[in-house]
Amino acid sequence: MLTFYAVAALLSVVTAVLIVAWTRRVTGNLKPFGADLELGTGWAVGAFFTPIIMLWFPVRLWNQAWRATSPNLPPPIGRNYKRLPGRHLHWVMHAVWWANIVAQQWYLEPTDWTAIEFGSYFGILSGGIGVTLFLAILLVRGLTARQDTYARIWAAAPPAASPAPPGG
Repeated sequence: MLTFYAVAALLSVVTAVLIVAWTRRVTGNLKPFGADLELGTGWAVGAFFTPIIMLWFPVRLWNQAWRATSPNLPPPIGRNYKRLPGRHLHWVMHAVWWANIVAQQWYLEPTDWTAIEFGSYFGILSGGIGVTLFLAILLVRGLTARQDTYARIWAAAPPAASPAPPGG
Protein backbone atom coordinates (compact mmCIF):
# COMPACT_ATOMS: atom_id res chain seq x y z
CA MET A 1 0.00 0.00 0.00
CA LEU A 2 2.74 2.46 0.83
CA THR A 3 4.24 1.98 -2.62
CA PHE A 4 0.96 3.07 -4.21
CA TYR A 5 0.85 6.15 -1.96
CA ALA A 6 4.43 7.03 -2.83
CA VAL A 7 3.77 6.71 -6.57
CA ALA A 8 0.57 8.76 -6.32
CA ALA A 9 2.31 11.49 -4.32
CA LEU A 10 5.33 11.52 -6.65
CA LEU A 11 3.14 11.77 -9.76
CA SER A 12 1.17 14.59 -8.19
CA VAL A 13 4.26 16.58 -7.19
CA VAL A 14 6.00 16.10 -10.55
CA THR A 15 2.84 17.08 -12.44
CA ALA A 16 2.37 20.16 -10.25
CA VAL A 17 5.98 21.34 -10.72
CA LEU A 18 5.80 20.86 -14.48
CA ILE A 19 2.43 22.64 -14.75
CA VAL A 20 3.72 25.62 -12.75
CA ALA A 21 6.86 25.90 -14.89
CA TRP A 22 4.85 25.51 -18.09
CA THR A 23 2.28 28.12 -16.99
CA ARG A 24 5.13 30.56 -16.36
CA ARG A 25 6.47 29.82 -19.84
CA VAL A 26 3.19 30.27 -21.74
CA THR A 27 2.54 33.52 -19.88
CA GLY A 28 6.01 34.83 -20.72
CA ASN A 29 5.54 33.86 -24.37
CA LEU A 30 2.89 36.59 -24.71
CA LYS A 31 5.26 39.49 -24.01
CA PRO A 32 6.99 39.63 -27.44
CA PHE A 33 3.60 40.04 -29.09
CA GLY A 34 2.67 43.08 -27.03
CA ALA A 35 -0.02 41.54 -24.83
CA ASP A 36 -1.14 43.79 -21.99
CA LEU A 37 -1.48 41.02 -19.40
CA GLU A 38 -3.90 41.05 -16.51
CA LEU A 39 -1.77 38.43 -14.74
CA GLY A 40 1.95 38.45 -15.49
CA THR A 41 4.70 35.90 -15.04
CA GLY A 42 4.90 36.53 -11.29
CA TRP A 43 1.29 35.43 -10.92
CA ALA A 44 1.98 32.48 -13.22
CA VAL A 45 4.03 31.03 -10.37
CA GLY A 46 2.45 32.69 -7.33
CA ALA A 47 -1.09 31.69 -8.29
CA PHE A 48 -0.30 28.09 -7.42
CA PHE A 49 1.00 28.91 -3.94
CA THR A 50 -1.41 31.62 -2.76
CA PRO A 51 -4.30 30.24 -0.68
CA ILE A 52 -7.80 30.76 -2.09
CA ILE A 53 -6.38 32.38 -5.25
CA MET A 54 -4.99 28.98 -6.27
CA LEU A 55 -8.56 27.83 -6.84
CA TRP A 56 -9.16 30.01 -9.92
CA PHE A 57 -6.08 32.06 -10.96
CA PRO A 58 -4.36 29.18 -12.79
CA VAL A 59 -7.42 28.87 -15.02
CA ARG A 60 -7.41 32.65 -15.58
CA LEU A 61 -3.77 32.42 -16.63
CA TRP A 62 -4.41 29.56 -19.05
CA ASN A 63 -7.46 31.31 -20.52
CA GLN A 64 -5.51 34.56 -20.81
CA ALA A 65 -2.84 32.75 -22.85
CA TRP A 66 -5.50 30.96 -24.92
CA ARG A 67 -7.39 34.15 -25.76
CA ALA A 68 -4.26 36.23 -26.42
CA THR A 69 -2.99 33.76 -29.01
CA SER A 70 -6.09 33.73 -31.17
CA PRO A 71 -4.82 33.42 -34.76
CA ASN A 72 -7.17 36.23 -35.83
CA LEU A 73 -5.62 38.72 -33.40
CA PRO A 74 -2.55 40.43 -34.90
CA PRO A 75 0.23 41.84 -32.74
CA PRO A 76 0.51 44.07 -30.87
CA ILE A 77 -2.16 42.23 -28.90
CA GLY A 78 -2.70 44.91 -26.25
CA ARG A 79 -5.98 44.26 -24.42
CA ASN A 80 -7.88 43.14 -27.52
CA TYR A 81 -7.86 39.52 -26.35
CA LYS A 82 -10.11 40.19 -23.35
CA ARG A 83 -13.33 40.03 -25.35
CA LEU A 84 -12.52 36.58 -26.74
CA PRO A 85 -13.83 33.36 -25.13
CA GLY A 86 -11.65 31.09 -23.01
CA ARG A 87 -11.59 27.31 -23.10
CA HIS A 88 -13.79 25.10 -20.90
CA LEU A 89 -11.18 22.32 -20.82
CA HIS A 90 -9.07 24.54 -18.54
CA TRP A 91 -11.82 24.58 -15.89
CA VAL A 92 -12.43 20.85 -16.22
CA MET A 93 -8.73 20.02 -15.84
CA HIS A 94 -8.38 22.27 -12.80
CA ALA A 95 -11.50 20.84 -11.13
CA VAL A 96 -10.34 17.26 -11.68
CA TRP A 97 -6.88 18.17 -10.38
CA TRP A 98 -8.36 19.55 -7.15
CA ALA A 99 -10.74 16.60 -6.80
CA ASN A 100 -7.76 14.28 -7.11
CA ILE A 101 -5.81 16.22 -4.47
CA VAL A 102 -8.78 16.06 -2.09
CA ALA A 103 -9.16 12.31 -2.73
CA GLN A 104 -5.48 11.70 -2.01
CA GLN A 105 -5.65 13.68 1.25
CA TRP A 106 -8.85 11.95 2.28
CA TYR A 107 -7.30 8.50 2.03
CA LEU A 108 -3.71 9.34 2.92
CA GLU A 109 -3.85 7.84 6.39
CA PRO A 110 -3.90 4.04 6.22
CA THR A 111 -6.77 2.34 8.00
CA ASP A 112 -7.92 -1.23 8.44
CA TRP A 113 -9.31 -1.87 4.97
CA THR A 114 -10.67 -5.09 3.60
CA ALA A 115 -9.39 -6.19 0.20
CA ILE A 116 -12.59 -4.98 -1.49
CA GLU A 117 -12.39 -1.50 0.06
CA PHE A 118 -8.73 -1.14 -0.90
CA GLY A 119 -9.45 -2.39 -4.41
CA SER A 120 -12.24 0.14 -4.81
CA TYR A 121 -10.09 2.94 -3.44
CA PHE A 122 -7.12 1.94 -5.59
CA GLY A 123 -9.31 1.95 -8.70
CA ILE A 124 -10.87 5.32 -7.93
CA LEU A 125 -7.61 7.05 -7.00
CA SER A 126 -5.55 5.61 -9.83
CA GLY A 127 -8.37 6.49 -12.22
CA GLY A 128 -8.36 10.05 -10.84
CA ILE A 129 -4.62 10.33 -11.33
CA GLY A 130 -4.97 8.96 -14.86
CA VAL A 131 -7.75 11.39 -15.76
CA THR A 132 -5.81 14.30 -14.25
CA LEU A 133 -2.68 13.41 -16.22
CA PHE A 134 -4.69 12.94 -19.43
CA LEU A 135 -6.38 16.34 -19.03
CA ALA A 136 -3.03 17.96 -18.17
CA ILE A 137 -1.58 16.54 -21.40
CA LEU A 138 -4.55 17.91 -23.38
CA LEU A 139 -4.13 21.31 -21.70
CA VAL A 140 -0.40 21.54 -22.36
CA ARG A 141 -0.55 20.21 -25.92
CA GLY A 142 -3.53 22.38 -26.89
CA LEU A 143 -2.23 25.66 -25.52
CA THR A 144 1.35 25.03 -26.63
CA ALA A 145 0.19 24.19 -30.17
CA ARG A 146 -1.95 27.33 -30.23
CA GLN A 147 1.02 29.48 -29.18
CA ASP A 148 3.27 27.79 -31.73
CA THR A 149 0.73 28.44 -34.48
CA TYR A 150 0.35 32.05 -33.40
CA ALA A 151 4.12 32.55 -33.41
CA ARG A 152 4.44 31.00 -36.89
CA ILE A 153 1.68 33.20 -38.29
CA TRP A 154 2.69 36.49 -36.70
CA ALA A 155 6.43 36.30 -35.94
CA ALA A 156 7.43 37.13 -39.52
CA ALA A 157 4.69 39.74 -39.98
CA PRO A 158 5.75 43.36 -39.50
CA PRO A 159 4.15 45.16 -36.54
CA ALA A 160 0.90 46.90 -37.45
CA ALA A 161 2.22 50.33 -36.45
CA SER A 162 5.49 50.20 -38.43
CA PRO A 163 5.69 52.18 -41.70
CA ALA A 164 6.44 50.49 -45.00
CA PRO A 165 10.13 50.33 -45.88
CA PRO A 166 11.31 53.03 -48.30
CA GLY A 167 11.39 52.05 -51.94
CA GLY A 168 9.37 48.94 -51.52
